[in-house]
Amino acid sequence: MAVWREAVRFDFDPERRTAGYAEERPNGRYHPKRRDDDAGQRANHARRRGNIAYDDFMKTRQARRLAGNRLLWSLKASVLLTAALFLLPLARYGVHDGQKAEMMPDAASAPESVSGTDAENAPNPESASDINTADAPESVIDINININPANAPDMAADTENADDDGGAAFAGERDGEKILRVLNHRTGNTENMDMGVYLVRVLCGETPADFEPEALKAQAVAARTYTRYMLNTGGKHGGKADICTDPNCCQAYSTNATERENQKLREAVESTDGEIMLYDNQPVLAVFHSASAGLTRTAGDVWSGDQPYLRPVESPEDTENIPNYYSRAEFDIDHFRAKIRKALPEADLSGPADAWLSDAERDGAGSIITMRVGGVSIQGSKVRNIFNLRSACFTWELADGKIIFYVTGFGHGVGMSQYGANQMAKNGADYREILTHYYTGVTVGGYAA
Repeated sequence: MAVWREAVRFDFDPERRTAGYAEERPNGRYHPKRRDDDAGQRANHARRRGNIAYDDFMKTRQARRLAGNRLLWSLKASVLLTAALFLLPLARYGVHDGQKAEMMPDAASAPESVSGTDAENAPNPESASDINTADAPESVIDINININPANAPDMAADTENADDDGGAAFAGERDGEKILRVLNHRTGNTENMDMGVYLVRVLCGETPADFEPEALKAQAVAARTYTRYMLNTGGKHGGKADICTDPNCCQAYSTNATERENQKLREAVESTDGEIMLYDNQPVLAVFHSASAGLTRTAGDVWSGDQPYLRPVESPEDTENIPNYYSRAEFDIDHFRAKIRKALPEADLSGPADAWLSDAERDGAGSIITMRVGGVSIQGSKVRNIFNLRSACFTWELADGKIIFYVTGFGHGVGMSQYGANQMAKNGADYREILTHYYTGVTVGGYAA
């Protein structure tokens, strides 16, 4: 750099211009003379060396900038790749909570149903799993159903047809022998498949594949039991089909599983081949839900009928890791009034808004059994349906001109909690212990009829 600066001083040093070391060119600038004497040669050489040094300097700086840019883009690409790998599982289970809730028990993503869907919350209280009311239609469904072998609630979770799971035949001997007629509610077509293939697809819709193996086995037995119960009681599709893929009618159903996930689900079904829950030697109404409020509920508090094996039991819920275990829903006064008038035309909403909801009767876990809405006594599960709440375990307040609900858990709360079952499996329980805990007085075994 010093050599280069010395060379260019010819342009600016008046003494050198007048001393004969520089000549004026047509452009008005002065340049070193090209002389044959030693001084002129040294000046010319210095100028050339200075230009070369400057060129080398600029090339080096440009190369360093290019290297820095490449490093920066490499870091950006690494960050984006890491974010994509982290978000892929969320995209996989990020369907509405009711889907993989009974897919993902909270659904997971949680599950909840009479047999899997939220019977009390689903548009059709007779489905096997529990649906997320937050995503359900606003229409109000009267869920006061009579639970008996002829009219049992069967609730499903999430139905989703995607890639084929690749199971044309099933390895389990007993499941492989039973052929089901499955009605695809999307296409209206009926497909014949064996019990094993059907159950793998139900598990894909009901629970995430990363659940503990014993929890997946418990879900497989519950789903198989529900299916057998429907077969014994005539189902809901007459001669057209034995069961369907509609989550609002029967059990959740999905073929959207990776090869690795599908293998894990198949193992859960195969390892429990043909096993169901029995009470008085008959298949039980194996309803289930995503996550309880710490205590499951008796069927009579949710529906108009009851069953001796659907009794309240404590449920270990890992509240920190259950999606949306605590949730809230708020409605402005006009919206709240419109929903109530649509569902309960006889309700009296003429008084102050803070008196519209009152007289809540709760069970041991805080779930509302009955309450008054505009002076009309209704079940807490119906209030849940009206406002699409995630469960009937809620409190409320009037604040800033809005009625706000604070909700705990997800689903109707009857039968097996899917997240609770997964926690029991983590604590060392096997699938039979899980099932006999949630379904009082049942036995687990084969069923020949």
